[in-house]
Amino acid sequence: MSNETKPDLWDDCGAFWFRELPADTIESFVSGEGQDMLKIEKDRGSYWLSETGRTGAGDYATLEAAKLAGDEIIDELYAKQDETLTRDAGLDPAEWRFRNENDYVWFEALSPSYEAGTTINREGRDRWNIQVGDAELEGQQFKSAKDAAEYLAQRLAFTPTI
Repeated sequence: MSNETKPDLWDDCGAFWFRELPADTIESFVSGEGQDMLKIEKDRGSYWLSETGRTGAGDYATLEAAKLAGDEIIDELYAKQDETLTRDAGLDPAEWRFRNENDYVWFEALSPSYEAGTTINREGRDRWNIQVGDAELEGQQFKSAKDAAEYLAQRLAFTPTI
């Protein structure tokens, strides 16, 4: 998409412009709250980018150049968001894939060690369950996705003896 046709997603607050950064935690992803922002401010003829709580970076001659640089930062963060959220949940992105639909969040097992269709599902804050195919593991609730993954790993490691 060329820069001429790319929509301007920056909010103009008069003294500065801003865009929200992609959520980097499961809770901020689901709630939409607590997200940081990237801000552009004009100071002595130059435009400066800064992230919430951090000092400015970059000296841009025009507002358009600052917006373009900010858009690139945000695009990179969105490209890594699934991995970031997987790590936030305490899971290995090589073994689990972040998924969501209408704010329903789950992680899909990538490892062939797990049965096809194994997922860890968020039911609410500090409430996770495990589903294998179409069946939920009865009576199993976990405080975190990481706890659920550890339970699954232990379950796989258990070999009954006869």
